[in-house]
Amino acid sequence: MSGGAIGAASGHAHHSVQVIAAIGGELPLSGLSGGRLVCRADVVAPDSLHAMFTGVPEGVLIHYAPESRVGQWLACLTAAGGPGA
Repeated sequence: MSGGAIGAASGHAHHSVQVIAAIGGELPLSGLSGGRLVCRADVVAPDSLHAMFTGVPEGVLIHYAPESRVGQWLACLTAAGGPGA
């Protein structure tokens, strides 16, 4: 887990399940569909291409192994059509 400023990021993927949240702001993201999503928090499925258009001054990133109990539960949320799916 890390907290603080979160910068912009071009399209990328990682094997972990990512929970990203802005503190006092909004996240301008793109997900699998390529469309823009503005939200306060999101769960990004493992191995999913995503990007962050601009950064936020304060936020939190948490990465979970997709094989972990919490990682599996979070991945189910994205498979069920949650915000980042």
